[in-house]
Amino acid sequence: MPDHDAHPLGDDKGGSQRQRAERLKKTIDESHGMWGAGDLKDAVHDALQLPAPKGDSGKLGELAAAYNTASSQVDQIQMKVAQVSSQHLPDAWTGQVGEKAAEVVKASADDLGRCRDMLGKGRDQLKALAAALSEAQTLHGQGAAPLSEALNLLHDITVSGAPDPFHWDDDKMHRAHAKAKEGIKSIYDAAVKAENAGRAASRELNALADKALAGKFKNKGLGAEDKLVIADAALDGNQGNGGILTANDVTRAGQFMDKMSDADRARFDQLLAGSKSARSAPT
Repeated sequence: MPDHDAHPLGDDKGGSQRQRAERLKKTIDESHGMWGAGDLKDAVHDALQLPAPKGDSGKLGELAAAYNTASSQVDQIQMKVAQVSSQHLPDAWTGQVGEKAAEVVKASADDLGRCRDMLGKGRDQLKALAAALSEAQTLHGQGAAPLSEALNLLHDITVSGAPDPFHWDDDKMHRAHAKAKEGIKSIYDAAVKAENAGRAASRELNALADKALAGKFKNKGLGAEDKLVIADAALDGNQGNGGILTANDVTRAGQFMDKMSDADRARFDQLLAGSKSARSAPT
C-alpha cells in the first residue's frame, strides 16, 4: 500500500474540475469497510487538494456595473436620436431625401436601442455568473471541514496504509465515511454550479455577439447608412417571428454581393434605387 501521507493526486489531476470531483465522489461513495479503507483515505486526501472554482466574482461584478453604465448612456443617446427621427426631421425635409434621412435616423435609433438592450442582457449574464461563482466558491470551502475530519478519523483506523483489523468497521469508520461523503458532495456540487453557470453565460454572451449585425455586413459597395438599414431590417422588433434576416443571412449577402460582376452589380443597384424600403411600403 502507498504512503497515504504523501499520496499524489495521480490521475485525478486530469479533466475538468467537475470531472475530477465526480471521480473522487464515486470512489468515496463506494469505498468503505476493510478493503475500502485505503481507497477512501486516498480519495479524501485528493479531494482536499482540489482547488476552488476559478474566477473573480468581484471583477465580474465590476464588469457588470460597467455594462450597466454603458447601457444607461446608450439609452439616453437612443432617446435623443429617436426624437430627431420622429419630431425634427419631418419638419426639416420633404420628398425622397427626407424619407431617406428619416429611414437612416430611425435605423440608427433602432440600432442604438438594440445596443442598449444587449448591454443590459450582458450585464445580467455577468451578474448571474458572478453570483453563481461566489456561491460555488463558498460551497467548495464548506467541504473542507468534513473532509479534514474524515481524514483524521481514517488516520486513526489505518496502520501503515492498511486498515486496523480492530477498528475497520466500528463507529469511527462509519463516521469517517459519512463525513467524507458530506465533504465531497459539497465540492462536487460547487464544481457543477460553477461549470453550468460558465457555460450558460458563454452561450448567452456568444448569442448576443452574433446579433451585432451592422459590423458583420462587410460589403464595400454599400454605404454605412445602407448597411445600417439592412441590419435594422434583420432585427426588426415589430415582427412576431424575428427579423427578416439572420446574422448568417447578412454575412452571406455581403459575401455574395462582393462576388458580383460589375454588370450584375450595376443592375442590382438600379433595382435597389427603384424600390421602396420595407418601412415605407404600404401596409
